[in-house]
Formats: sequence, C-alpha cells, structure tokens
Amino acid sequence: MKPEGKAGSGGKQQNQIHSREGTFMKGKHALTLVDVIMIALFAALCYLMLMVLFIPVGPMFFHVGNLIVVTAALLIGGFKGGLAGAVGMGLFDLLNGHADSAPKTLVLKLLIGLTVGAVFSLYQKYEKGFPRKTLAAIAAVFLILCGGLLLFSLAWYGRLTFTCGVLAAVCGVLFLLFLVFALLGKRLPARAAWAYIAACAGMAVNLLGETLYKFVYYLMLGNSVPAAGTLAVLEQSSTLINALVAVIGGVALYLAVYRPYAALRRSFGRESV
Repeated sequence: MKPEGKAGSGGKQQNQIHSREGTFMKGKHALTLVDVIMIALFAALCYLMLMVLFIPVGPMFFHVGNLIVVTAALLIGGFKGGLAGAVGMGLFDLLNGHADSAPKTLVLKLLIGLTVGAVFSLYQKYEKGFPRKTLAAIAAVFLILCGGLLLFSLAWYGRLTFTCGVLAAVCGVLFLLFLVFALLGKRLPARAAWAYIAACAGMAVNLLGETLYKFVYYLMLGNSVPAAGTLAVLEQSSTLINALVAVIGGVALYLAVYRPYAALRRSFGRESV
C-alpha cells in the first residue's frame, strides 16, 4: 500500500480548497458550499432510508439511518455528519408520528457524528499506527457483554430469553468482528481499523443515550431503579442490531466512496479559482 499523505500537508490542502469554495461560517465548524450540499444530501438520505426501511421490533425499530450518519461523519466530518443525521432523522420523527422522540433523535444523532468524528480525527490528524491493542480491547468488551447477558438471563429468568439471546448474539458477532480485525494486523488498512473504532464509539454513545432515555421513562412510570434499569437494557435489542448494521455498513460505504469524494473536493477547488 502507498503511504497516506502527511497530516500537515493534507490540512494545508484542505484549507486551500475551503478558500476557493467560499466559506459561509467562520470558526471551528466553518461551512463551505460543498459542505452545505453534502449535509443536505446526507440529511435527505437519512430521511429517505427511514421512509424505505423502518421496521417495528417490539417497542423499538430496525432502520439503517445510523448507517448514513456514520458514513457522513467519517466522510465530511463529525459535526457536519451529525448535523445531517439530526436534521434528516429528526425531520422524519416530526413528520411521521414520532414527534415525542424528535428531541432525543436530534441530540443523539448529533452526538453520534461528533463522537465518530472525534475518534477518527486521531487517525487523520496524527496518523496513528495500526490500533491492534484497541481492537483487541473492544473485542474483549463485547465478549464480556455477551457472557454477562447470558448469565443474567439464566440467573434472573432461569432460562435464555429471546431478548437476551438477541443481545448476546449481536455482542458475539461484534466480538468476532473486532477479534478478526486485531488478528489481521497491518493486513487491514489503518484507515479502516480507525474507522471501525470510531463507528463503534459513536454507536456506543447512541446505545447509552437510548438506554438512559428509557431508564428515565420507566422511572417516571413509577418503577424502582433496578426494575427501570433492567427494562431499559432489555429494550435495546433493536438498537444494538442497528448499531451492528451501522458499524459494518457505514464503514464499508465510507471506504468505498472516500477516494472519489476527495477527488471531487480537489476538482471543485481547482474549478473555483
């Protein structure tokens, strides 16, 4: 593989492109014309994907909206990708009978983007080497979660429940995924490894946010703290499935389009001189 360009030169080139495109905002989150177009495009994709694929799973829903948010955050930046997800998915909630959850959607999708962007920037800014230890640590976390869910179900219910089984299965798949990545070593490009780590971090924030939201909801219904916590966790099966799809699919889509997108940005900059 050819080595990636230096972070410093890449940042200088990006600044040159921004100046040619024209800047709408100043400061840390400056927006150019291309940025506005890409935010609108990803927001529309989020909305469209929810319209096409939004399947009820008990009290939750299976969808691929988070996949688009992850791709957007990796491709155009955390704030911009999170903003696109917040607008597109928040608008879907408002217009399709889920207005009560729209504020939560706005906050969590923005947080997904910011988290993915912050973690991935470690690779982009500092050109970190292959994160074998980090991948192995993530795999260990998912293995512990998988075992913990199985033990909880057997100890609490005396059997393996469907919900705990689904949660444990998804954790098991993620464990195997990150274990394979760690074992592959440098045969897996560092960009891909960091993208998977960033996507996993973003989905972890979303999972924690969804769980906290449900925890508060069940507390307000009068449940005890242990009961509310248990109910909140057990309702996250679809959230975890959505996270698995977002991590695998979002990173795969990013890896497929990041080179053409970078070429497009460079071409746009030259044509705007």
